[in-house]
Amino acid sequence: MFALVRALALVSALGLVAPVGAQNLLANGEFNTNLDSWFNPEPPAPSWDALDAAGANNSGSARALNNDFAPSLRVALTQCIVVPRPGPYRLSASGYFPQQLSVGRLHVAYNLTVGMDCLGGGIASGGDVVESSGAWRSIRPAPDFVAPGDTPTSIEVLLMVEKMSSGGAFVGHFDQVELIYVDTVHADDFEGSEATR
Repeated sequence: MFALVRALALVSALGLVAPVGAQNLLANGEFNTNLDSWFNPEPPAPSWDALDAAGANNSGSARALNNDFAPSLRVALTQCIVVPRPGPYRLSASGYFPQQLSVGRLHVAYNLTVGMDCLGGGIASGGDVVESSGAWRSIRPAPDFVAPGDTPTSIEVLLMVEKMSSGGAFVGHFDQVELIYVDTVHADDFEGSEATR
């Protein structure tokens, strides 16, 4: 079942990989009305929420929960895409969590792997975190990562919720999840707008 859901998500994402440029290669990274094209690998299941990073009333975000009693890191959502061409790629997102009794943080990460199903040998991985509450924060694993040109590769994007205290639950939101091919025109677009975590 796990492999089937991964395959379906992969097929849906393949329609978005051409043309390549500043276009977001991920499907439904804005979570406008639902969590379609994203896969939840483990409980508890995330949900769609009307809270939007840009304040839009016609969009929303992914609301993720970690309710393990002990401190833990839970993968809320993943998406796998085939790398459309070799070269540098950039992953970014927005994360938010309100002040709450439990202590935690949000992670956005990637795994670059051999093959077309995000299950092959690892080539590169990285991530970034949101550690402060009360406002939307930008998340950007840095530096940009480079997909090789000598073998088919795929990228898995992971949205994760870490609870760092015992008891209770920790809740956070993800939005504006974007994976782009970095060309010479758009390479510095993110630099001037990145918020302080």
